[in-house]
Amino acid sequence: ATPPPTPAPTQEPCSAGLCTPKTVSAKEQDTFQLSCPSGEFIARIDTAKYGSESRNCGSNVQNTVTQECYSKLSCSLRVTNSAMGGDPCPGIPKELVVTAQCGKSGVTGPAPPTPP
Repeated sequence: ATPPPTPAPTQEPCSAGLCTPKTVSAKEQDTFQLSCPSGEFIARIDTAKYGSESRNCGSNVQNTVTQECYSKLSCSLRVTNSAMGGDPCPGIPKELVVTAQCGKSGVTGPAPPTPP
C-alpha cells in the first residue's frame, strides 16, 4: 500500500496565532494600504521604515504605523513627511515599507467563556 501523500508545506505554521506575514510598500505622496485575509486582523507590525534604501537614509516609523493599523482588519495612511514625523532624506524620493503579521480573530484576545 502506498502511504498517503503528505501535503505540501505552506508557510510556517501559525505560531501564537500569527498566521499571515505581509510586506507592503507605498511611495511618498501615495496612500499606504494594509489589509489581512478574511477572518484575520493586523496582529503585529514587525518593521516600518520610511526613507530611501538605495540612499541608505530613513527612519523607523513602527510606532506611527502600529497606532494606525494595530488590531484592525485593514488600514490606510497617506505617505507624507508630516504623517511620518519628518523628512529623513531631504530632496530624495522616499518609500514606506512595512512588514506585518495578520492573526486569527480572538487568538490574542481573552478566551471565550466556556459553556457550562
